Amino acid sequence: MARLATTDPDEPPHPPAETAETAEASGGVRSVQRAFALVRCLTPDRPEATLTEFKQSTGLATSTVQRLLTTLEAGSILRRLPGGRYTFGSALIQVAVTALGAIELRRLVEPYLDRISSETGETANFAVLDEHGDVLYLRRTVSSHAIRHDAWLGRSIPAAKTAIGKVLTGGADARGLASTRKTIEPDVTAIAAPIYDAAGAIAGAISVTGPTFRIDDATLAAIGGVLAREAQAISKDIGGRWPHEARDHNAPATGVTKA
Repeated sequence: MARLATTDPDEPPHPPAETAETAEASGGVRSVQRAFALVRCLTPDRPEATLTEFKQSTGLATSTVQRLLTTLEAGSILRRLPGGRYTFGSALIQVAVTALGAIELRRLVEPYLDRISSETGETANFAVLDEHGDVLYLRRTVSSHAIRHDAWLGRSIPAAKTAIGKVLTGGADARGLASTRKTIEPDVTAIAAPIYDAAGAIAGAISVTGPTFRIDDATLAAIGGVLAREAQAISKDIGGRWPHEARDHNAPATGVTKA
């Protein structure tokens, strides 16, 4: 009589044997991960790289890098330049543009505006240029002071003679700032900084506005440091690069009197 096979309950079960399908799937995931590692080697500071540079950055074998680069080039994920270097391909750029377009910058800036207003004690604003070249205010965090500037939320204001209009039209100084004590409204001081997208274009701008009697020159300079720091951080969040003087995002504001 045939004996029934028994299993020792204390013996751990054997892992299932790897099939051709699971092996292929595992290899496919690994290839995707390696290909993505190559793509991530390209940055705003280094938009081109050679095969050797890809190899050094990823630690992959030369043959693996060469095979993956060929595949990425065929899919227009990367583009091979005449000198043998590789850069972003058209398919990758299309995906990036779509992804960046899906980011609602208006929502993204809200916590930054809250932080700016909290540190400076004044009203923080976010605006873009509308189709007529005017400044359209889309977000704001209002100062907690009884006397404050409420800004023009949802309204379009002529860009001329405004700090935010100046930076939106490329007029920021080397620090990435523009300020004025003669805005459209009397006795209001404003200072602004631009936000840059992945293409290096100005995607919007942030500003601080407040009554002139509360913002002396030292306070204005300190607020400028806060704005430049936050504009740099927002630009980085949307894949852009800050082309002005770098600011330490973790540095606290100094010289701002909120009382």
